[in-house]
Amino acid sequence: MRAGQSRARRVWAAVTAGLLLQGAACSRRCETHSDCQGFTTLERCTGEVFCSENICQYRCVAACVVARSDLDPCGDGRICNSSPGRADAGPPIGICTGHPISCRQEADCPIYRPVDSSGLQHEWTCVSGFCRYPGFHYRYE
Repeated sequence: MRAGQSRARRVWAAVTAGLLLQGAACSRRCETHSDCQGFTTLERCTGEVFCSENICQYRCVAACVVARSDLDPCGDGRICNSSPGRADAGPPIGICTGHPISCRQEADCPIYRPVDSSGLQHEWTCVSGFCRYPGFHYRYE
């Protein structure tokens, strides 16, 4: 019985070491978020890449629905990209992202509109193919 356990531990150690080496091979140094374009990972989820502490990182994204235009369901510096222009039927479902949201028109921009210090909401604009909002900065820009 002990020999079997010992062999199982050796096999597990070899598998774990292989995964660690495989993960290490995927790391990439970066200075800006754009340095991480084409970065690959072993994650098994839909996600986004970004530069953090000079290493390309990967974060799985979550689905989101904006119920009120003044409340972002994502938090943590990401924004729900659901928009009226992307809705086929029912409430538009988006993903939480920290990257700039692309657009062709204002209707492609998020339903969520941050409230400013005066308690007012403004309109998104589509500038050079990206959604822009007064005073708002994307987390991974």
